[in-house]
Amino acid sequence: MSYDKAKQNRINHGLCAKCGDPTDRTVYCSMCTKICTEYNRQRRAKRRELDICCACDNKTENNRAYCQKCLQKIREYRTADKLKAPRGVCVTCRTEQCLPSLVDAKLYQRICKKCYLKKAACTQLGSVKYWKQLLRKLENQQFCCVYSGDKITLGVNDSIDHIYPKSKYPDRAIDPSNVQWVTRTVNWAKGCLDHDEFIALVRRIHDRF
Repeated sequence: MSYDKAKQNRINHGLCAKCGDPTDRTVYCSMCTKICTEYNRQRRAKRRELDICCACDNKTENNRAYCQKCLQKIREYRTADKLKAPRGVCVTCRTEQCLPSLVDAKLYQRICKKCYLKKAACTQLGSVKYWKQLLRKLENQQFCCVYSGDKITLGVNDSIDHIYPKSKYPDRAIDPSNVQWVTRTVNWAKGCLDHDEFIALVRRIHDRF
């Protein structure tokens, strides 16, 4: 991204491009970063309400943030960017080794343990900040499924289960204490049952055979 002469001069001297305060960040200080982030969030929200692409002025469909043309450009850019990562290296952070189970996976799935956990935390708990808690839970479970005791391998058979399902307990949907690691098969079988309901079902099935 190009900046005017004054802003570029500030950046070169380790100053915030917006306010001129010293910063250890690339362009903006932490305060200006928050202001810009909030401004962009409100701008995107307003444009989505009006069905206007966030990158250009074209109309969008189905309340999407970008039009089809811009979406295609973004996908092409991201794909080209990830292709720069050497084989076996995480395509997201490019500093850690990719999970062994994902080395031969699709391009976007070739990520390291940390990025994998961050993605899981964002998907299941709404924020990447819970990734360390998910890792601790997995370590405390000794990488085994809570119910079956089967070994859990990230990228192969792992799944995060909500003890009290989100569909019945929406207030606990992003509660870190309400999740546990299970295998994908177990999570599929448990579905929208809570812990007690699932155990009762398993016992009834066992008693029949």
